[in-house]
Amino acid sequence: MNTKRPLILIVDDDPSLRETTSLWLSDAGYRTAIAGDGREGLAAVARERPALILLDLRMPVLDGFGFLSGLAELPEKPPVIVISGRGEVCDVVESFKRGVTDYIQKPIESYELLEHAVKTAIDAAEVRQRMLRAEARYFNLVQNLPLLVFALRQDFSLEFVNKACRSMLGFSRTKALSRPGWLLARIHPEDRDKVRAALDLAFLEKTQTQTMDCRLVRQDGTTIHAILKAMPAAPDPEG
Repeated sequence: MNTKRPLILIVDDDPSLRETTSLWLSDAGYRTAIAGDGREGLAAVARERPALILLDLRMPVLDGFGFLSGLAELPEKPPVIVISGRGEVCDVVESFKRGVTDYIQKPIESYELLEHAVKTAIDAAEVRQRMLRAEARYFNLVQNLPLLVFALRQDFSLEFVNKACRSMLGFSRTKALSRPGWLLARIHPEDRDKVRAALDLAFLEKTQTQTMDCRLVRQDGTTIHAILKAMPAAPDPEG
C-alpha cells in the first residue's frame, strides 16, 4: 500500500499566504510545494505531480484562469481548489465551469475548513481513480474473452464489440464498428428474421434475456453455429 503523504501544490503570488498555508498543511500531514504564478505552477504540476492544487486567480505572468487552461491540456489533472481574494459571482461560476472542486474566499478564516476541503477533494479524486482502474480492468477482461461480446443500439448499430470479432468472424473491431448493420449482416439469412424479432423483444421488454441458436457468417463466407444471448444493459445511474 502506498503510504506516501499527499503533495499539495500552492499556486499564489502572496508569499505570506503561501508560507502560512504550507506550514498549516505540513502540520496536518501533507507535503507541500509552492509556485508564485501560473506559469511556475504548470511547471510544478509536471515536475511534482501533486495530489491537489490550491490556486489563486489574480497573479502576474499567468493568472489562475490561464493556469486552468494549461492544466486542461495535461494528461493528468489533479483536483483544484481556488483560494481567491475576489468573490465576484462571475469568477466563481467560471471557476466551476473549468472544473475546480471548491472555491474558498480570502482571507482564509478557518484553516480547519480548508483542511476539510483538501481532504474531501483528495478522497474524491482517489475514488475516481479507483473507479477508472476498475473500468480499465473490466474493459481489458471483456476485450480478451474468447466469446463475441457486443453492445447494440436500438437501430441495431454496434456501440461496442470486443476483439473476438476478428478471431471468430474475421473482422477487425474498427471495421465492424464502422459498418451500419454489421451484426445483422453476419446472421445467416435463414436465421435473420428470428434474431431480429428476438432483439426487438429484448429492447421492448428491457428485463428479459433472450437466448437463441443461430448461424453466423464469417468474412470468408463460411458459417459457424452460435448461441446468441441478448441481455438488457444496466440502467445509466445518471439517467
